[in-house]
Amino acid sequence: QDYSAFHSWFKWLASLTAVMPALIGIGLGRNPSGFVNDFFVGFGPLIRKVPQVFYPALAIELVVWFLAWQEIIGNWTFVLVTIGAVLFVPTIGKIVKPEAFLGAEELASRRAAAADVPLELIGIDRPFTERDKRRFDDELGLGGQGVTLV
Repeated sequence: QDYSAFHSWFKWLASLTAVMPALIGIGLGRNPSGFVNDFFVGFGPLIRKVPQVFYPALAIELVVWFLAWQEIIGNWTFVLVTIGAVLFVPTIGKIVKPEAFLGAEELASRRAAAADVPLELIGIDRPFTERDKRRFDDELGLGGQGVTLV
């Protein structure tokens, strides 16, 4: 009541608080680990595969934080840049291919490491290939008469 300018914000917050248990239930029903896990899953491949996008974005965020801390820029500018980074950096990471930043030697070593995946992890770590089908057939002694991959 003391701050009439914030009346609509307080009303919205009260409504959100009333609906929050239902939203939490929906999130847990969709994924037992919760919505935070879903949110950060987009950052996993970005951190592992495209550090050339993640590290510059992290550096920019730290610079913007420092500028806000020194009161060179406003807090709202910091918030907007942070929200933009959180929303758009995973998207950029999915678009940019790691091969674009790697040299031929590094690319060859990564492909060799991907080819040395144990049999039990094929299909989990990376998708199946025809080479994997032949490898399974050889390991199982089927001699190339196994099932065809779709």
